[in-house]
Amino acid sequence: MVDDSALMRKVLGGIFAAEGDFEVAFARDGLEAIDLLPRFEPDVVTLDVTMPGLDGLACLDRIMLERPCPVVMLSSLTAEGAEVSLDALAR
Repeated sequence: MVDDSALMRKVLGGIFAAEGDFEVAFARDGLEAIDLLPRFEPDVVTLDVTMPGLDGLACLDRIMLERPCPVVMLSSLTAEGAEVSLDALAR
């Protein structure tokens, strides 16, 4: 089974690293992302809707409370997950 979150981290990390203008930090799940916020102080966060542990929507809510910043939501969900994606946009 392919871990879509790990693959997305690898692809996005490669894109940003190739640009050279970005400092990139990775979190394996939502809780680790929340823990990194005060130390890394990102300008932008990318979240996968279906992250393990604390999912992307719950993580988004915590980020907006603890350290509001722009967030790009990603999802490998298809039509059956469209409602979750729209919920993320509404937040």
